[in-house]
Amino acid sequence: SATKCNQNFILWSSPRMMGFVRNFWTAPVERHAIPSTNGRRGVFHACSRTRHLTPGDRVAVVGATSGVAYHLIRQLTSSGHFQVRAISRNSTKAEQFLSSIDPTDGALELRECDTRQADGMDKLLSDIDAVILCTGTSAFPSNRWQGGNDPRAVDFEGVVNVLNALPSGGRVKKVALISSIGVQRRSRFPFSILNLFGVLTAKGDAEAKLIQVAEQKGFEYLIVRPGRLVGGPHTNVSLKSQPKEREQAVQMRFGDSLNGECTRKMIAEAMIGVLTREGVGNVDFCMVNKEGPRENWASVLDRFFSPRTPLRLTFTSVDSQRFMNWLRGWCSGILSSGALFPPLPVSVRVR
Repeated sequence: SATKCNQNFILWSSPRMMGFVRNFWTAPVERHAIPSTNGRRGVFHACSRTRHLTPGDRVAVVGATSGVAYHLIRQLTSSGHFQVRAISRNSTKAEQFLSSIDPTDGALELRECDTRQADGMDKLLSDIDAVILCTGTSAFPSNRWQGGNDPRAVDFEGVVNVLNALPSGGRVKKVALISSIGVQRRSRFPFSILNLFGVLTAKGDAEAKLIQVAEQKGFEYLIVRPGRLVGGPHTNVSLKSQPKEREQAVQMRFGDSLNGECTRKMIAEAMIGVLTREGVGNVDFCMVNKEGPRENWASVLDRFFSPRTPLRLTFTSVDSQRFMNWLRGWCSGILSSGALFPPLPVSVRVR
């Protein structure tokens, strides 16, 4: 028998899903496209106002002696469209590290500031249109931890100091943070091992703080969770003698669900592509390399941000007997398999 109901369900359109719907519900009377895209525990907000980076913007790259920062600075300055302020705790080291970059006149300035110390940071960021946070340290105790350079101090407290120093009032368009895969899965193996000394917890807390401050101060955020960093530049090898990297394809997903490695150069390219893309608001995603021919970034991002059209279906009746039979079988699967969350035949979100 059919039980009357009036419920709105939001679900992703797929043959398997629609087959599930046909099994239990009779007479879906409405079908509407929902103009928003959400990933697995991730988010993408389409934005009608223009908040992307445009020619003439000044971008602060914090943590300028990291490998990803090198590629970011090189690509931003070589474009001829942006002014870059490279911020490092050691300006002499930064000057040597970035010496192979030949920017256009005035496109690059080096500034010295330790993110672990809040003093003077507000002056460095008072005229900035966007900030890219590239700071980080090793996940396990090493020489890099000397002088209080542990994950909590660098990956969380340093990020908080930068965010607190940003001006309010709308000058800042975007703040981007390089995080890591596993942040949302840090209680599960193998990320629980990586997080033994709290690096993923610190990065996760920094992500949460960025989202909070973005709402308070009126800028948009970008959180990138790359796989294990590979590829140059390696800080112990001359930048002029870096081995040539093998070109690979890239895989991107909203949220945090991928495993693998990712080259530093590709992370920088993805970040610049998203930051300069019109109509993209707050977004977080993970990315890794995969086998296959490399595509141009315009195609990759067009596909990544293309609308995934969920459906709103309003049902007037449901076959209660069929549904209850399925529910009993699913519950039995929990008891017999021991799985806490056995896979559902379809993702259904009730509104």
